Amino acid sequence: MNIKKVLLIPLLTLSLVSCGTTDGPDDLGDEFAYTYDTNSETYTFVAYGGDETSITIPGSYDDGTNGVHPVSTIALECLIGNSTVKNIEVGEGVETISSYAFANSGIESITLPSSLTSIGDEAFKNCTSLKTVSISSEANVTLGVESFANCTSLTSFTHPYNMVDTTVPEGAFSGCTSLRTFTFSPYTLEIEDDAFYGCTSLTTLNNFNNYIADIGERAFYNCSSLAIESLPDGIYTIGDYAFYSCNSLTSVILPDDLRMIGEFSFAMSSNIDEVVLNANVAYIPSTAFVGLPHLEMFAFANSVENVHYEVVDGVLFNDDVTTLVTYPGGLLDANYVVPSSVSAIENYAFYETQLTSIDFSLTSITSLSHSAFAYSKLTSITLPANANVHIESYAFYHSSDLEQIVNSSSVTYIEAYAFSNCDSLGTVAPVEFENIEYVGMSAFSGLSADSEIHFGCPETATSGWDSLYDINSEARFVFANN
Repeated sequence: MNIKKVLLIPLLTLSLVSCGTTDGPDDLGDEFAYTYDTNSETYTFVAYGGDETSITIPGSYDDGTNGVHPVSTIALECLIGNSTVKNIEVGEGVETISSYAFANSGIESITLPSSLTSIGDEAFKNCTSLKTVSISSEANVTLGVESFANCTSLTSFTHPYNMVDTTVPEGAFSGCTSLRTFTFSPYTLEIEDDAFYGCTSLTTLNNFNNYIADIGERAFYNCSSLAIESLPDGIYTIGDYAFYSCNSLTSVILPDDLRMIGEFSFAMSSNIDEVVLNANVAYIPSTAFVGLPHLEMFAFANSVENVHYEVVDGVLFNDDVTTLVTYPGGLLDANYVVPSSVSAIENYAFYETQLTSIDFSLTSITSLSHSAFAYSKLTSITLPANANVHIESYAFYHSSDLEQIVNSSSVTYIEAYAFSNCDSLGTVAPVEFENIEYVGMSAFSGLSADSEIHFGCPETATSGWDSLYDINSEARFVFANN
């Protein structure tokens, strides 16, 4: 049988609450509390109830009954919420810091031994005063999920150098807004989702090296001070939103091994002015590089060939130039004639571009995709004549300069919010949707009183439309046979 004893030093008649409480142990005076495991012959540090601001958790202990044995574990929630202890030294011999051990506490510094192998989930989460974490360079430590999340005073962190197959786990340093320098183990293989989410002061990544194969979703989301010069050659995948809103990035050169880029992976990183693609990337979503107002062109490194993508005049297409993937947000040409080979455009393809006119008349396109021209500078767009064009949701959302749609009679189907807040639409001359079959919710919301839209159907046909197609619109809508 596994028998545990609770030892209180000094021995007083006091009640010790379970370490599973969210508020931590009751006041224990000067006491340290331990349990002894007869199977492993080790102690677990379970509580401190004294009033000292600096304490040492010993690596070994003698309870006077079982003899000297290692203190192998710092227990679950043992100092959770403790506001008294500020500085902690953990003695040699301790191997595990359990989940939530110091969460929400007021500690400012902690020194950890070479014997340490594990820091549990959320062990230091919300320790907003924690400034210094010193780990022996001889340690082999595995970090838990959100282990240091929201430690807003932490300025630097170093993974011990002899860790093998290291992972920076999910959310481990998310919300560490003062973290400036992070030193990876040379053997780091993966940076998981949200690892550095919102680390707005992060500027330096030491040992950001070729062992790293995967960067997870939102790993560096809104790391607005991060200005890395290059991505490690070993990276194979970059997750969704991985470098979203990293406004200090100026260049993205895809390493040779990279195969997959996630949705919005570099989006809204407003100072990127260079994207160099590689020969091996097999998937680039159209959203990966949206919201980059200084990006003037896509290019391939050293004119390499990629079997999945083609760049024509700086614009990114699929391999046979039948699908337009992304038009660079900083390409300053006023007018663009889409190549005749194009039969489709991807979502967000022209998002926030500087173009004032786009001509699709040579193409066989039948659908203008979701958010394809949202927040653009367009004043006019020309559609192919005698087509049945489907305009998807948010296609021209907030393109407030859009006045004219040439060959608008080709449009048969308009989805929700397609022209929402296009307050210049139809102000120079009415826009004629002669063959319209359906209009979705808020498709024309936010239009100005100067806008005039004509539909080539009787008003009774709107019973098949969304009844809120014109909500919050001051435009004049004219129907046939009225």
